[in-house]
Amino acid sequence: MYSRSYVINYKRDHGDWEELQLKARETSHILTNLWCGTLYKLYITAYNKIGTGLPCDIINAYTKGTAPVKPNSSQLLQSINSTAITVWLDAWGDGGCSILYYVIEYRQESRSDWILSSNHIPPTERTYTISDLRAGTQYFLKIMVHNNAGSNEGVYNATTLAADGSPVFPKIISIPEHNIPTGYSGRKAMLPIALIFLILTCILISCVYFRKRKEETNQLVLGESSSVAQMQNQHNRDQQYAVQGVQLPTMTLDSSSYKPDSSGNINNLIRII
Repeated sequence: MYSRSYVINYKRDHGDWEELQLKARETSHILTNLWCGTLYKLYITAYNKIGTGLPCDIINAYTKGTAPVKPNSSQLLQSINSTAITVWLDAWGDGGCSILYYVIEYRQESRSDWILSSNHIPPTERTYTISDLRAGTQYFLKIMVHNNAGSNEGVYNATTLAADGSPVFPKIISIPEHNIPTGYSGRKAMLPIALIFLILTCILISCVYFRKRKEETNQLVLGESSSVAQMQNQHNRDQQYAVQGVQLPTMTLDSSSYKPDSSGNINNLIRII
């Protein structure tokens, strides 16, 4: 039986294929010197003295690690004076992959164009200072950090101190009273009152409407109930007479033959009734 050997072919994402030949007796192998946090593709082929066999399916695997993790402003901004801002680069997390370099840009709050301070700050630098700034001015800082797993960007704002070293607070914008149009304040105050009045009016109209509908419905039901009761009473009387077989007599009295004091006539009348 011929002995077999193996060849591992692998490449990182957007990279070139590399080949590693294993010894005949090796049953496992660890790939080293790979990029952190990177996607790799690999497959294995076996060969002997007769030839090379078919490769296995391509396997996708990630090495551990992520892009850099940005800190918050309190962690990054180390010191601020009238003309300079110093940032603490060590505040950035490496995501498990060594940081390659930093890029820092800045601009004034009132401007839109960014100024490049440095495009390749080495990872050995723990702090970085942006100097020659204007006193009492708000600035935006944009910091981009790169490692093998990718890059991440953070934007921060900071205000330099005044020329005398005192802090500068944001200005509160207000409208002078003489610039407010006449009647504006009164109309603004009346708006909530008008809204409340409108809501109460709608509620009152709804209550009146539903109460009227309820009264009309009750009257209709009462009328129908009375008619049904009358018809039922009439039907009960008709059934009673039909069961007894009694027909109400029709009497005709002759005034000429009627005698009030005749007991026989009275008895006959009572018997008929």
